[in-house]
Amino acid sequence: MGKTLRLIVYASFACSVLIGAAGAQPSDRVTVTMPTANGSIDASADQIVGDFESKNATLQGNVVIHDGTMSLRANSVRFHVTDNKIDKVFAKGKVVMDAHQGAATADDAVYDVPTKVVTLQGHVVLTRDKNVLRGGLLIYDLNKGVATLKGGPGERVQGLLVPKTDK
Repeated sequence: MGKTLRLIVYASFACSVLIGAAGAQPSDRVTVTMPTANGSIDASADQIVGDFESKNATLQGNVVIHDGTMSLRANSVRFHVTDNKIDKVFAKGKVVMDAHQGAATADDAVYDVPTKVVTLQGHVVLTRDKNVLRGGLLIYDLNKGVATLKGGPGERVQGLLVPKTDK
């Protein structure tokens, strides 16, 4: 199909698909709003592909999702749906998570939507202000604002913590 925009919308998702202009070109981004148990997730990507059998939707190319104060960017994102609502988000490739407490990058991430817990793994870098922590696995609870960083296999957590200065 080349650069042809493929769009499959799940009736079971009750998705609202918005494609900017009626005569959308293949370079236009696809924007979707998908229901969750706690509201909805807004997402945009270059392309979305749905699979009715597995009840999954995959967004590909410069994917950005927003859920409240958290945003997640990645090369591709797959949504898993239960009872017509998103319950898990799987992000792969150059993952960047921005939340009110800071930002993190990783190779992959899994967002458990009902519990609002994001697990990032692979070359994790967590930043807040001038502080930088590195590890292999980050578990971030969006409800509590608590992050737990662990080292990777045979690695320890490393970090640079900069004290605040009085002005």
